[in-house]
Amino acid sequence: MHGNLYKPQKNMKPILLCSLYIDLQLSIACMQVYWC
Repeated sequence: MHGNLYKPQKNMKPILLCSLYIDLQLSIACMQVYWC
């Protein structure tokens, strides 16, 4: 049971990193639009 509880948390980390990376790309894109 412990292994099953730990697995979803391990899978969540890359998803959180991806969402952070997407947010970063969106903010950079917004900055580029405003500067142009």
